[in-house]
Amino acid sequence: AGTEGRMNTILTQSAISTMWDCQELYRLTYEEGLTPISFAPRAMWLGALVHSGLDCWHQGGGLEAALERIEIEFAKAGGDRDDLCMARALLRGHVNRHHDDAWEVIGSEVQFAGPLLNPCTGFPSRKFTFAGKADLLVRPTKDMAIAKAGQRVLVEHKTAGPIDGGYIQKIWTDLQLAAYSIYLGDIASVIYNVLGKPQIRRLEANSRRSEPESDEAFEVRLLDKILEDPLKYSLRHEVFIGPDRILEVQAQLWRTAQMILEARRSNTWIKNTRHCFANHGTCRFYPLCSAPEEARQFVRENHFEQREPHEELNLNKVKGEEIF
Repeated sequence: AGTEGRMNTILTQSAISTMWDCQELYRLTYEEGLTPISFAPRAMWLGALVHSGLDCWHQGGGLEAALERIEIEFAKAGGDRDDLCMARALLRGHVNRHHDDAWEVIGSEVQFAGPLLNPCTGFPSRKFTFAGKADLLVRPTKDMAIAKAGQRVLVEHKTAGPIDGGYIQKIWTDLQLAAYSIYLGDIASVIYNVLGKPQIRRLEANSRRSEPESDEAFEVRLLDKILEDPLKYSLRHEVFIGPDRILEVQAQLWRTAQMILEARRSNTWIKNTRHCFANHGTCRFYPLCSAPEEARQFVRENHFEQREPHEELNLNKVKGEEIF
C-alpha cells in the first residue's frame, strides 16, 4: 500500500485520469498494484495490436513485417480472432492511405519522464515523476497546416468506431496531448491519427453457409469497407496546444498529486460509483468493491493478482528520469 513518505511516485496520463475517474480505482491499481487475473476490454486490446503494427511500420519494417508483429503480439496473449483480423485490416488501410507521409521519423514509442512542476513556483516535485510513451515523433519535410518543415510534431494513434463530425470536437478534451507536449518539449503541433473500425461482423455458419467466414475472407471484407469510404475510417487532424492549455494541464497534474497525498494522509479514497459502468463496460474492480466486507478477502485472493504498475514503461529509465 502507498504511504505518505514514499518517494518518486510515477504518474502517467492513465494514472491521472484514473484518479479523477475514481480515487478507489486509483488506489487499487497504482497504490496496491492489483489487477484482475482475467480482464481485457476488447477496445483496449485491439488498440494495443494496432499500435504494435504501426510501431513496426514507422520504424521502417515494411508492411509484411508490421503485419507479422501484430500476429506475434496476438499469439502472446490470445484473444478473439476477429480482433486480429480487424487489426490487420486497419493497418493495411492505414498504409494504403498514408504510405508516402512527408515527414522524417524521429522516434516511435518514445518513452520520456520528468518531475512534476509546481505551476506557481516552477520548482520540481521531490515526490512525483510524470512519465509516458509517445506513439510517434516526426519532423515534417514540408510545411503542414500548423507546423513548419523541420519542426517537431507529436503523432498520437487512436482506434475508434466510424468517425463522425463530432470526433474532432472531442480532441481538445484530451489531457494527454498537452501533458506529453510539456514533457517532450519544443512540440510545434500534435496530429491525431485515427483509424476507424468498420462495424461489420464475421459471417457465421447458417442454412446458406456450411462454415463460418475464414480469417482471410473476413479481413478482406473489412479492408474493402475501409477503402471504399476512407474519410469515414481515417482521420488526420492537426492541433496546436496553446500556452493557456499548457498552464491548465500543469495545474491539473499538480493538483492530482496533491489529491493523492491528501488521500494517503487521511487514508480516504473516494469511490465514484457513477464510474462503475463507464467507458468500456463494467469496472474491472466492481466484483471487489461490491462484495460484502466479509467476502472481499476471498474475492481479492482468488480473482486478483499483484503486478508492478506501469508495465508499459521501462521503469529503470523512468527512475533515472531520462528524457528523450
